[in-house]
Amino acid sequence: MLKTLSAKPEIESVDMERFQVYSRVEILAVLRAIQAQRVLMTLYFNHGDEFILTTLLSVNPEFEEMVFDAGPDKQLNKRLTDSQRIIGVAFVDSVKVQFNATRAESTTFEGSPAFRLRLPDSVLRLQRRNYFRIPTPIAKPLKCTVARPVPPEPLAPEAAAKSKVVELTVVEIGCGGLALTMNPDELRIEPGASLEQFTLELPGEGSLECKLIVCHISDASKGAIRRHRLGCQFVDMPAAMATLVQRYVNKVDRERKMR
Repeated sequence: MLKTLSAKPEIESVDMERFQVYSRVEILAVLRAIQAQRVLMTLYFNHGDEFILTTLLSVNPEFEEMVFDAGPDKQLNKRLTDSQRIIGVAFVDSVKVQFNATRAESTTFEGSPAFRLRLPDSVLRLQRRNYFRIPTPIAKPLKCTVARPVPPEPLAPEAAAKSKVVELTVVEIGCGGLALTMNPDELRIEPGASLEQFTLELPGEGSLECKLIVCHISDASKGAIRRHRLGCQFVDMPAAMATLVQRYVNKVDRERKMR
């Protein structure tokens, strides 16, 4: 479990009420999807000024509890359990899920330190995507490159010998952003981080060059093949490049409908 950079959770308002889910069956279904997909979740506490990145290990309606993994930072763990209000935020299939909890209790799960939170009475399901996105062709996957982030400390010689750029696979794209998959051992990245020198060649359209912000990360592993999925947003993309993306999206969508 890592402490990360991330945006603060949505503030509840009358406008948000229509996105609230109160059905117990639906709440359990949402939480179990988070658990099954091993989606990374941010737990905010201390008035939203502190947070930890964790995973939902178990949903136990018979005990009215959710169990999350704990981390090695004991002081951070204690501040979480001392907090009177906790807000959980995750992204499931591009939909933001948020819930409130009044207290976290220390426990263990399969012999490892963990937290217990009471099942929420409601969850917020919010999708605010401004642009239509499409899956990219599987037969000819799109590849992009980004600059490898500069570490805060000098690297060992064998690590420093790695290329200064890394190639990632684009699995979904729209004018607002894209989804990437990668080997987590190849690139260590966290939500809120910037990916600089992003370059992508769109077949038949042209080249994109801009910066990305990593909005959320989820586990996309298949069997023994470890993969992470990154949900990213374009930053300062020129209008001409946004037009290229829209043309590409329209073309792929037309080709898919004609099959």
